[in-house]
Order: sequence, then structure tokens, then C-alpha cells
Amino acid sequence: MGKKHTSNKVIVETILATGMSHKDAAALFNVSTRWIRELLHRYREGGYQALQPRSRRPHSNPRQVPESTVKTILEIRQHLENTGQDNGAHTIRWHLQQQKITPLPAVSTIHRILKRHGYVIEQPHKRPRSSWKRFEADQPNETWQLDYSHCYLNNNQRIAILTIIDGPSSYQALQPRSRRPHSNPRQVPESTVKTILEIRQHLENTGQDNGAHTIRWHLQQQKITPLPAVSTIHRILKRHGYVIEQPHKRPRSSWKRFEADQPNETWQLDYSHCYLNNNQRIAILTIIDDHSRFVIACKAFEHETGTNVIDTFISAGNKHGFPKSTLTDNGSVFTTKLYRKADTRNGFEQLLLQMGIQQKNGTPYHPQTQGKVERFHQTLQKALHARPFAHNIGELNQQLDDIIDYYNNHRPHRALNRQTPAQAYNRLPKAQPLDIPIGTDNRLRRDKVDNDGKVTLRSGGR
Repeated sequence: MGKKHTSNKVIVETILATGMSHKDAAALFNVSTRWIRELLHRYREGGYQALQPRSRRPHSNPRQVPESTVKTILEIRQHLENTGQDNGAHTIRWHLQQQKITPLPAVSTIHRILKRHGYVIEQPHKRPRSSWKRFEADQPNETWQLDYSHCYLNNNQRIAILTIIDGPSSYQALQPRSRRPHSNPRQVPESTVKTILEIRQHLENTGQDNGAHTIRWHLQQQKITPLPAVSTIHRILKRHGYVIEQPHKRPRSSWKRFEADQPNETWQLDYSHCYLNNNQRIAILTIIDDHSRFVIACKAFEHETGTNVIDTFISAGNKHGFPKSTLTDNGSVFTTKLYRKADTRNGFEQLLLQMGIQQKNGTPYHPQTQGKVERFHQTLQKALHARPFAHNIGELNQQLDDIIDYYNNHRPHRALNRQTPAQAYNRLPKAQPLDIPIGTDNRLRRDKVDNDGKVTLRSGGR
């Protein structure tokens, strides 16, 4: 991921709240002092509204593809599609070349034009091309590939089609020989390799993240020189069987990342589970700050209940300040909008409404929206598995306190440029709930009185 974007509003608020100099603010937010002066000028002229990012799109573009060429591209695509031929950007460019279209647009430009007009459907989950293993025969008739395919006649009769195509093979004796040198002066010393493997084993045994980035940070703390690159450490781990390649996984380039601009701007909440020594299943409620990955609260309970969510949320808010918004999945302890027929809310929803806190929920069956708390669950489970099973909830909560203390205050976080979550959480002014009127939740209920003359009333979702 590239340099993190910090909103202009946060920069101005930090300067106004702390009174820091332009030079110090520029160093903190990794921008120029000229930009700091420009933001303050805009704020004085038009307030926070003037700090919104402005369009950088030029008024004209001399290299823009002519409309006539765009029209020709779409006509060729439609013709190829109607006649059942390959109709990708490479093929369309070849047809433009045959028609002597000048200037000839690049393949990437044609792809963007097709995408802009709705001819391309992105498939980021597909296996990346870089993982394909290609091979090809050196001569014609070296290998033939044969296979049947099928189609249907007008009367729905299924017909077999036999295809023979000249395919790949090779002559073993003519295979290229290795060009690998007999020695390498830049090879990683054996002592460093041994240290890398020892660190990996230690991190794995203690239930901590143990990837190449983390190992390199530990090497840096030990002042190992020369310090190997992350890619070199990855290759060493792979060579010794610590890495299992997964080429079918969705590529990182397709991920859509987001991050709150300030601490307490968004809290993510979710339940995970573990087991005690007697196989009793325990629920663990986690609240994590979206901006800094700082764990606001992490507590074990016997059951997942809305009351536990409310009590933990209020306790965390009294300690750290309440957030501007929350982000959760659609579990019934967080929201009832998927289950209710009338416009009613549970206790947690009503609490957020009364406090002016915006509630956000992820798409059903898409946990990636709450990716930060879901990723923390993985770290938490690793750490718990490295410890003996707790005998009771009190002992488990003590283990959780130890894990969270290490995670928040001592563990450098890769997503935070090797800061600890506590450092990132305390670096900027904290966001606060929106200043909106207290909401109300009026309900119309029809209840039946039982045979003993009793009726049950609910308040606040309880």
C-alpha cells in the first residue's frame, strides 16, 4: 500500500489544537510546508468546506483518443462479439492497425475505453497470470493435442467435434543449461540464515505474526549486517519449507483498502470464540480502532449477548472517549435491521442513536468489510493457541490482557509503518460523536397477557 492519505481537515485540526509550527506539521503528515500554508489559507477563507480535495483533471487533453477512433473501437468490438470471435483489446488493436488508424492507441487505452462503455467486467478473484506455467514445442509437428468438444444442431441433437492442434513438447537433450554461477559474493551468510530460521520458529511457537516483514524488523533490532531484503528472507523461508505458495488466492492488487483519518473516527466490533480447558465454548468481544488498530477492549464472556456489548462499549467509551461511528457485521447483538419487520431497534442501536454515534454495517456474508477486526482475530487465536488452555473465564481474561498489552504497546505493526498501535492512537486528535439531537424510538407492540395475568415488557432491546 502506498503513502497513507490524511484528510486536510485532520491536518488543520491538529495544528489548531496543538499550535505546532508549519515545519513540525509538515514533518508529521509527510507533506510540504507550502501545502500546510495553503490549507490554513483555505480554512481562513472558507472554513472546513474549503478543505475538500479539488479536482486535478485538466481542462483539455491533447493526447485524448479522437471520438472517431473510440467509435471505431466500439464498432469492431460489437462486430467481433456478434460473429463469435475473440474481442479483447489486443485483437481490436490489430484490427485498427489493419485499417491504418492513426494515431494507434495502446492496448491499455483500448481496454479503458471498453471498460468505460461497459464492455469489461472486472474479475479480481481470478488466478493471476503470473502464476501460470507455460510451455511450447520447439518445432511444428513436435506434439499434437487432441480433444473432443460439443455443440448442438437446430433440433437440439448433441454433436461431437474432434479437434487436433499442433501443441507443445520438447527435446530433453536440447534443454537450456543452467547459467547459475558457481559462487555468489552477495550470498546471505549462513549465520544470518540460521538467525532468520530461529526467529521464525520463535515467533511461530509464541503465536505471533512470523512473515518476512516481521522477521526483517527483528533482524534490524538485533543489528544484523548486512540486512537482507524482505524478498530475500521470503526466499530463504520458502527454500526451507516454511512458505506454501497459494497462486490461486485473490491478488493483493484487487483489494480495496480504507482507513479512518483520526483515532476514534470508527470502531470495529465483533465476536470471536475459543475454548476453556473443559471444552466450554467462550465468546470474546473485541473493539478495535479503525485508524490505529489499537485494541480498545477485548473481553471474554460465557455468551454473546447485547447486554455484554452495551456494557463493554460504555466502559471503553468512558476510558478512551466515544467514537464518531461504529462498523460491525449484521449479527443480532449489533443490529436487528435484517430481522425486524417494523422500524424497531435493539439496545445497542438505541444507545448509538441517543449518543449521536453513526452506525455502519458491512454487507451480509462479506467479512472483508470489517477486515481489521477480522485480521486481529487471527493474531489473537495464534497467541491463545501458544498458551495453555485457561480453566475459567477469569484466567482467560488475564491471558487476553497480557496479549492486548503486548499487541498495543510493544508489537510493531506492519500497516502502521512499524509503529505500535498505541503510538498511532495517541498521535492525532481523537474524533468525537456527531453533534446531533438525541433520537427517539417509539414502538407499537401487541402482547398477550398469560393465564396468571402477567405480561413482559421490553426496554432498550433488553
